[in-house]
Amino acid sequence: MIDPDERTARRALDGVSDAYVAIDERWRIEWVNAATTEFLDRPREELVGAGAGDVLPGDVAAALRETFGDAAATDASGAPTPQSPGGDAEDRPRDVELEFRIDCDSPDGSFDVRAVAADGGVSVFIRDVTDSNRLDRELARNATIVEAVHDAVVTFDADGRVTSANQAAEGLFGADRRALIGTTVDDLASETTLDAESAATFADAAVAVREGAAAERRFSVTCEGTGGRQVGDVQLVPLPIDGADGTVGVIRDVTEREEYDRVLTALHDVSRRLFGADDPDEICAIAVEAAANLLNLELSGIWLLDEERNRLDPVAATARTHDEIGGLPHFAENEGLIWDVFRSGDAELYGDLREVPGVYNPDTPVRSELIVPIGDCGVLMAGEPRPDQFDDTDLELAGILAANVEAALDRTDREQLLRRRTEELERQRDRMETVAAVLSRDIERRLSAARDALGAAGVTIDAGGRSADATVDADGQATDAGNQPADAGCSPASDDGVPGRAAAAEELAIAERLVADVREVAGAAGAETARERVSLADAAADAAERVDDVTVRAIDDPSVRVDRRRFVRFLAALLRFAAGRAESEAAVHVGRLDDRDGFYVADDAPPIPEDERADVFDPEYAAALSLPGLGPAMADEIADANGWELTLAPIEGEQRGARFEVTGVTTLSQ
Repeated sequence: MIDPDERTARRALDGVSDAYVAIDERWRIEWVNAATTEFLDRPREELVGAGAGDVLPGDVAAALRETFGDAAATDASGAPTPQSPGGDAEDRPRDVELEFRIDCDSPDGSFDVRAVAADGGVSVFIRDVTDSNRLDRELARNATIVEAVHDAVVTFDADGRVTSANQAAEGLFGADRRALIGTTVDDLASETTLDAESAATFADAAVAVREGAAAERRFSVTCEGTGGRQVGDVQLVPLPIDGADGTVGVIRDVTEREEYDRVLTALHDVSRRLFGADDPDEICAIAVEAAANLLNLELSGIWLLDEERNRLDPVAATARTHDEIGGLPHFAENEGLIWDVFRSGDAELYGDLREVPGVYNPDTPVRSELIVPIGDCGVLMAGEPRPDQFDDTDLELAGILAANVEAALDRTDREQLLRRRTEELERQRDRMETVAAVLSRDIERRLSAARDALGAAGVTIDAGGRSADATVDADGQATDAGNQPADAGCSPASDDGVPGRAAAAEELAIAERLVADVREVAGAAGAETARERVSLADAAADAAERVDDVTVRAIDDPSVRVDRRRFVRFLAALLRFAAGRAESEAAVHVGRLDDRDGFYVADDAPPIPEDERADVFDPEYAAALSLPGLGPAMADEIADANGWELTLAPIEGEQRGARFEVTGVTTLSQ
């Protein structure tokens, strides 16, 4: 019969959540509470009387046997041996208590076990701590994560004292974490590498967050350690600790980002210097200086494309490059990795040149190499004698510098083109002034002669210096009242019954031709005119009709897309130059060049003296020879306006006369 006190105790034990098992001296289950039946998922009547080793999880039973006696040490009848809990009194464990935690598969979970010797048996309490153990593991895992992250993590209690710090915090603050524990936030300036201003900011923010004045605070701090200046971005938020209001600070090291931003800002300043440079050499010198000082590319240089030689030539390099590499190579087409990058337009980073095929110099002391194209202009190349010295950030910043260099080089190209155009306009203005001077003198001379001749004939000259029955056609050609060229068929010896009229008409025709030539020269570089395909033979025949004492023969008949009127005047200027030099009628041949895109105009007039050949295209040359019009000078202006080049070919062998060659005629076809 159960003692009333024991019944009361069992009733109380039935109400607890921990499993309770009473084991007698024979290692059999004497009684279990309700929580045990749930724990073992077996009814009480099935458990009571069963062997402890058959009911309890194996590891639990084994631990109990080891501490309180071996349940297996019984005789065949089941009587206790001296080693069991029910053995001799002097051998029984007294005042023994056992506590341990165990993870079980059946039942599944984590359990805290507490066992004590009582009344010759053992009382066992088992508490399910699965959830608690999971929380502990989660906390441990979180602690591991906090320890592993690259950001510094520091926690503060309600009094502003450091309660924990991870390894990253040690590196940022330059202090052992054990020394940090217990340090107040106000003492961070003296205990860490935080500068005074940053420590004060940290302390003020911690108070604001701890007292609820701010949900969080974000700010930057600076640490001045032996390794140099470091910058951290701080996020400070509340952290309840043991029911009190603590704080946790997460500090991200942004030193590299700050340095990146600083370099970017400096590169903008370099851009202004690049755009203020006057020529490619100065631009490249500024660029390699920036590469060394800002990007730490101390072994670097710039190669630009020489289009005529089709090679990459060194233009600028750092002093260290000259010291360690010596004479910088010229890279002919397809030589080395530099041409691969230049052609592809994609920057490349080589960790170790000894493992890369196609290296220009296999014996180079350079191991790491970085090559960045500068558009179609060239490349920026940097190296180091050790492998793996460059990263993607180096590649990106070098690319920004290269883009700025490309823009600056493009600007200088445009400015040089503008300067060339300005110089050409100035040259054209000078030519116009020369032409004006020639025209003024020659027309004055011609008009004076015409006045004298007509005055002798009793003919009155109008205010324009023209006789009453003379006109000028649309091409500036002088015509008489019958609409025929005023100089056609005329000579000083022929007249129409009025002495001197023919001579005067000829002088006026020459003057009008000069005016027409000047108009052509002035308009040669003007607006684009309508073009059509014109036969060289036909245009030469038209030109011959406008010039006395010349015959033209076309050797072949190519065509060219051109303004027909100007083309005829171009040929007429050269024919008139031939006729003016000839002792009698001049014979002129025109045809296509054999070896170039162009054509020629050759005459049989007396050759041009060697010492005068350089002056042929001067507007004053024809005037000095008393030849009509501006001659080759006007032809040269028309050729230039069409993008052609007019040259006087050298005399070969017994060649007579002059041969003018026109090249660069891209629209020429047979």
